Amino acid sequence: MLITVLLIMVVMVGYARQASQISGKVVSVEDNEPLPGVSILVKGTSRGTVTNMDGEFSVQAASGDVLTVSFIGFTTQEVNVNGGQTSYEILLESTMGDLGEVVVVGYGSQRKADITSAVSVINMDNMGEIPTTNVSRLLQGQAAGVQVRQKSGRPGEEMEVTIRGIGSLGAGSQPLYVVDGFPIGTSLGQTLNPSDIESMTVLKDAASTAIYGARGSNGVILITTKSAKEGTVNLDFVVNQGIQNVPSGRRTKMMNGTEFAQFKNDSFVDRIRYYENREPAIEEIPLEFRYPEQNTISTDWFDEILNQNAQFQNYNVTLSSGKGGIRSLVSVGYVNEEGAVIETGFERFNVRANIGGKVNDFITMGWNIAASRSNEDYASTNGRSALIGRALWADPRYPVYNEDGSFNDYIGGTNGVFGTANVVQELHEMERTLSENNILTNGFLEFTFLKDFKFRTSVNATLANTEQKNSGHLLWQVQGLTRLLQEKLLCIRPGMRRLT
Repeated sequence: MLITVLLIMVVMVGYARQASQISGKVVSVEDNEPLPGVSILVKGTSRGTVTNMDGEFSVQAASGDVLTVSFIGFTTQEVNVNGGQTSYEILLESTMGDLGEVVVVGYGSQRKADITSAVSVINMDNMGEIPTTNVSRLLQGQAAGVQVRQKSGRPGEEMEVTIRGIGSLGAGSQPLYVVDGFPIGTSLGQTLNPSDIESMTVLKDAASTAIYGARGSNGVILITTKSAKEGTVNLDFVVNQGIQNVPSGRRTKMMNGTEFAQFKNDSFVDRIRYYENREPAIEEIPLEFRYPEQNTISTDWFDEILNQNAQFQNYNVTLSSGKGGIRSLVSVGYVNEEGAVIETGFERFNVRANIGGKVNDFITMGWNIAASRSNEDYASTNGRSALIGRALWADPRYPVYNEDGSFNDYIGGTNGVFGTANVVQELHEMERTLSENNILTNGFLEFTFLKDFKFRTSVNATLANTEQKNSGHLLWQVQGLTRLLQEKLLCIRPGMRRLT
């Protein structure tokens, strides 16, 4: 007991020697005026204080501690405590300057401080760090009331965006996209490269979307693409590379061959017990399920169709120049993304160019064009009859390949719903491709006369072409269908005889 008390006293004395009284003053950067009521907290502890009317404070802190200084309307700042310094002057920068930022709203723009409708401005500062091929993914988690959901997981697929919930039971819920002032529709497709976007604004309520009429009933997303800055010449090269995997937590735990045979064995036993109220004889259980432990083959069909460490590559080169009142920009991008399922992937090549500037003191003009070519190899993934559903239902007692290395055409024997064609073979031999060509171009001519008066005329055009291919080995498909029909008949006939 005495030793414990002495240890506590030693610790307290040690702390008393390290901690000291820290004082200081907090002032505003803009006018150097003291700030009363500022919160001063020693990070990681409950010790803290607030500044008085003169912006002064005093708090106990040790060398190496960090003071967290925060105040409404100002940027939070962290100050390191040095052993030899006991007095600090802390400068806080106001965040109210953001209210002077100009926000694109409808066909014009407003200062953020003047906006009274429901408008969200997406912060694009760190968007370059998001490895995505689709513009709609940039909205994920960036604005209140905006829900972004993935549809099927296909590489390159556009996300489903809903603003403030579903507004109609029958019509679609996708918002209207407006690019550089021109309404495009409820889908951007593969026209735009996320790296080419300068700003995004989400219009949510009726007041802000009224000028778009019925098309804006589900909300409006305004997109402004990048252009060159006056007096600068820039060459930017951005590379994003990585790998993608299906998380282990999202993978279904599958039965092995022995467990599946035992499951089928139990189903035959339970069926006889339920319908005939007796114990089945061993001969009544099909031979292939009679002794489950003899089933040594175990194929995880879901794992077989997954692409382990699928690669993702994204390259973007942008050259911009702004001299003599003329601004021009050229951007080239390439994306290659392997899908989470084998033999699936997405590839896109896009190019964009714009030029604009003042012709004279009264006339300003601009022209913008974006073109893209995309190719997608995809698999049917939705529903139980699709590839992933069939992989989850497939009989694990059958191998992917025969002993000679050829594909095992059909798996499941005569076992009803668990019989299916070889999904790995189908992914390798069937072709499902979707190719898109998109061109988006627009131009404007603006006249400035009198004070604060402008007249602007503009034109735009959108061209799109889509080509879809579905092909496979016809003989293999017919054989699989024939075997499946035979299996169904074998399952039904015994029941029909019992009824008659």
